[in-house]
Amino acid sequence: MDVQSKQIPGIEYYDQLDRLQFHYPHYESPFRVSINANFSYWMDSYCCQWAINTSGPMRMNSRYVSSIRNSDLGFFSAVTFPTANWHRMEKLMKWCMMFFIVDDYHDIVTQQSKDNKQINCNYFWQHMIDMLNGLEHNQCLNSDEWPDFIKGIQSVLSEMYFDYNDVQIRRSVRMIKDYIDGNVLETEWFDDDDDDENVNNENDIEKRKKADKEELPDWDTYMKARLGSVGGQMSLQLIEYAKEVSLTDDQFNHTLMHRLERAVSEEMTLVNDYLTFRKEVAENDFRFSKMRHAFPVLVNQGFTLQESVNRVHQMIMDKDRLIFRLMNRIMSEPSLNVDPSASAQLRLFLEGVDEFVGGYWRHAVTARRYHGLNFKGAIPPEGHFRYDPNMTVIVSSTLYRYRWLSDIPNNVQPNIEWVGSGRRDNTINEKRT
Repeated sequence: MDVQSKQIPGIEYYDQLDRLQFHYPHYESPFRVSINANFSYWMDSYCCQWAINTSGPMRMNSRYVSSIRNSDLGFFSAVTFPTANWHRMEKLMKWCMMFFIVDDYHDIVTQQSKDNKQINCNYFWQHMIDMLNGLEHNQCLNSDEWPDFIKGIQSVLSEMYFDYNDVQIRRSVRMIKDYIDGNVLETEWFDDDDDDENVNNENDIEKRKKADKEELPDWDTYMKARLGSVGGQMSLQLIEYAKEVSLTDDQFNHTLMHRLERAVSEEMTLVNDYLTFRKEVAENDFRFSKMRHAFPVLVNQGFTLQESVNRVHQMIMDKDRLIFRLMNRIMSEPSLNVDPSASAQLRLFLEGVDEFVGGYWRHAVTARRYHGLNFKGAIPPEGHFRYDPNMTVIVSSTLYRYRWLSDIPNNVQPNIEWVGSGRRDNTINEKRT
């Protein structure tokens, strides 16, 4: 990526929080945006309590419990898998909650390993791999060394795998292991961090700034690490469970399908970075230069913060068009549609992709996990961002209400007929805006 020739502020310029201001260009996802009709406050509370109960000693921490109950973790499954039946919706909510917890736990242990070099920040991933190997080979392994949340993941995966065939179980295990590999790769960024406790004078400060700048990866390295840790492949495989379809290995491992998986993973990375910026600042000691995030990576390569935002916005729109093109190509590829049954299964899966990508964006614009525990509604599709430590603040030029924003029921009965707010025909358009 070319470095701009004009003089622009360095990356440490934005460590001053009042300089974290920019304009969000307009963006709304062109994919299906709807919510599962089986989702309710009761189901969310029930699954949150289940996740808390399987969190081990962490459940005694009131702050941790509040973060589970008030971060809309269950809502993620409701909008990314909007057609799953009541039974499968519950399992998907539990599964996704546990992996949000794993992601947060990984961040905590990574920080601890920076403070204490004797701590291996990847030790608990081996417990996860042992658990997955047991499930794959139908062995009910358990170990006192495993954190309780890994036992919780084992429990919910066991229930989900009851509805999977052997091919799908192997596929699921492989996707989760790829996710683990991505997280291990991401932690390698921290191996050579300077110790901030040794920063005592101006020379040390300059050394720290230089280390921050040099430590940030280039764009390709950043995306390579994020593509594994964002969990795109792992999440897409859940579409088979949510839509009750079973793709063959020939279908799932086809080159076009791999290209689609990569495009969706890139979209997830870009949308996440684009819309959850406030949370990432807070989680990196309020220092822009410490963030492992698209905006600092681009600023470090010579762009202003506004230029970086604009570039990520354009990348997202380009990725939207690519995903639609790939879905159309997949449905027209003879080797993937060998008979009507194979085509029907494939079409259902791609409808699930459409729903997942749209739901991922919807969760990113509404979740309190990203925008503050007291946040309500959804962030606007465009507007002026200014940093606030308590809540995402984007001042839009116009009042805006998304058509899909509606109240969530207190409770619903199983097997209620799904009614979506998105389109219900079987066509997949390259562009739908």
